[in-house]
Amino acid sequence: AHYLQRLMGAAIWDAYNQPSSSGLFSYLALFVHGGNKNVLRANHAASAIKNMARTALYGSSQPFLLQAKMAEDSEMTDREDSKESPETKIPEKSCIYSIALQQMNFLREAFGLGLDVEFSQEMGLICHEWSVRRGDINDAQGWMRFLISNLSPGVNNHTQIELDVRIQQSLLLQAQERWEEAKQILQVQLARCKTAGQPLYTAWILLRLALLLLDSSSSAEKKHKNQSYANALPYLMECLAICDEHRQDGLHATAMTIMAQVHLRMNRVDPAIAMIEATLPNLLQKGHIWFQAYAYLTKAKCHLQKKSKGRNGARALNMAIQSLTESEKLFFRCQDGKKLAQVYFLQANVWNEMPGNNQAKRNEASQKFVNIK
Repeated sequence: AHYLQRLMGAAIWDAYNQPSSSGLFSYLALFVHGGNKNVLRANHAASAIKNMARTALYGSSQPFLLQAKMAEDSEMTDREDSKESPETKIPEKSCIYSIALQQMNFLREAFGLGLDVEFSQEMGLICHEWSVRRGDINDAQGWMRFLISNLSPGVNNHTQIELDVRIQQSLLLQAQERWEEAKQILQVQLARCKTAGQPLYTAWILLRLALLLLDSSSSAEKKHKNQSYANALPYLMECLAICDEHRQDGLHATAMTIMAQVHLRMNRVDPAIAMIEATLPNLLQKGHIWFQAYAYLTKAKCHLQKKSKGRNGARALNMAIQSLTESEKLFFRCQDGKKLAQVYFLQANVWNEMPGNNQAKRNEASQKFVNIK
């Protein structure tokens, strides 16, 4: 059947970290070659639905193909409300987690699938990450208890689901600054992936470990002037080597943005900027939106560091505000309050130093900072 070919294509694109292509093939399997819920087997439909939901986290244009389908479906059932229905319209700048959940629920109902354990876990993972990003730790802890309680060996793809849950658990601990516990969880999963011969998951966990060490060193630097950020380098180098070997361009670009942050900490701003500019095209095409925002924030900090050293002052400020604007848009779509606070704080300072009458823009950024804090 043609839809099976499309599902295989989606899996191949997913393996090569091509979320847009993977999502498109899943869409084709569901709505073009699959036709309707009577043609597709339930497990095949479920696989395609989950894949399409994940692509929303990468800023793929594919969700807006689905938006048209959702609007079309609404028009067929209720023509009067189709144009204004809030249930079917997905604004372009909506939260990526909201989009993913909305898509998954719409497709699950459209294809007559129940809310089984696998769907519940997939939706729970999205809700948990969303809670962590927006700083709602109590809500995240509740979702984590739910996810762990549903880790049953009898569930399909149990190994993969457990890996996803443990990575999310480390993200929660990281948000709570429980660095050693988060690191221990990731190291356990890293050993398992290496033993099982899963190089791509190994690379992803290495990247998470590097980011964790950077975050923990940043916290330590504020208290003790510690420079342990260099500990992230071995993990990044191993991650990059795996990406090169397996042609993982998107993951490679993500790792390079973390490497740029290391160079920034080492006061090597020119190489850091060069790394980000070289990897941004791949990152914007294949990387998670949060890492895209992180790259722009790092780039802005590089330009501000150049300005602090008396290098190209006015130009550095202009470049910084451009990067901060892009970072704000992307972090807003992730609803990451902590990072947005950083962006607003820096925006207010840059507008304050920029030549010209920028008082209104400075005050606007300052008010956003106060509101989000």
